[in-house]
Amino acid sequence: MKEHLTDAGGSLYSFTVVHTGPAQFNPPYAVGYVDMKDGLRLFGQIESPLSDITLDVWLDLVIGEVSRGPDGRPVMSYKFKRGGAL
Repeated sequence: MKEHLTDAGGSLYSFTVVHTGPAQFNPPYAVGYVDMKDGLRLFGQIESPLSDITLDVWLDLVIGEVSRGPDGRPVMSYKFKRGGAL
C-alpha cells in the first residue's frame, strides 16, 4: 500500500441508498464513488439529505463520524459532504 495525497473533493460518479443494515450506521444513508480531480476514485459515505444527492454533484472530502462502536463511541473516517461547484 502506498500513501496518496488527493484533492479535497470531487464529482459524484455513482451512488446508492442503504435502507437496511447495522443499527450503528443509522440507515437510511448514502454511499458512493467520487471522482477526485487527480483521477483517483474513492468510495465512502455521503453526508447529505438524500433528496440532494445527484450524479455529478460536487462533494467535499471531510473527516467525520461514520458509525458508532460497540461501546457507543464514534467511529471516525473520511466521508463526503455536499460542497461547492465544479
